[in-house]
Amino acid sequence: MKNSEKVDQFIANNDESVIKDYHDKLFENLTVLNERHDKLILWEIIIIFLYLFAGNIKIENLNLGPVSITDTSLLLKLIPLVFVYLLYDLNSVSYQKKEILFAFNIITRVRFDKLFKEEDSNSYLSRIYKPYAFTNSISNFINEKAKKVEITFGLLVLIPVILIGFIPFYIIFSMLRDVYTNHMNDLLGKISFFITIWLTIVVAYKRIATVLMNGRKEN
Repeated sequence: MKNSEKVDQFIANNDESVIKDYHDKLFENLTVLNERHDKLILWEIIIIFLYLFAGNIKIENLNLGPVSITDTSLLLKLIPLVFVYLLYDLNSVSYQKKEILFAFNIITRVRFDKLFKEEDSNSYLSRIYKPYAFTNSISNFINEKAKKVEITFGLLVLIPVILIGFIPFYIIFSMLRDVYTNHMNDLLGKISFFITIWLTIVVAYKRIATVLMNGRKEN
């Protein structure tokens, strides 16, 4: 059974109050995930800058909660683990957002069928009803009644954004190369190297599997 059919079945088998409560809960979950998604991206950017400048920073004593760092080499060993974890978490949050948004759009159309046309899940009224997310605002370059010129311009703007999605993997490769070259002489360096590789493979596999699954069948 397709996901759309599952949502339709849920709507058909429940009364308005249950549907409203579930819809409101989806809205809350979407709000939380949007906030987490944006924070994860911000943390990734911070980690990237920290990695780029860590080699030129002299640390006498850096306290990170219960952990005290006095050597930049320790920081360079830990950064890949932190970064790949953020990437894994970001990938998981993005997938969950997609799942929730799919059901949310269907239920929104059903609840407000007088406002939203059945085929229009990205209309103006629908977009402003959804909780805000900085990452979602990028896709609004292309609106539902855009002209060809606007669509072309929007796509040109989105292409660099899409390419940016590959940057984390390049950063991870650079981090791994640094760890392999300079920090494989101790246990922490080896742990960081192999766990980072493992998590990177997991993230890449999940992304590829999601794309292939979406290509084979409609959600």
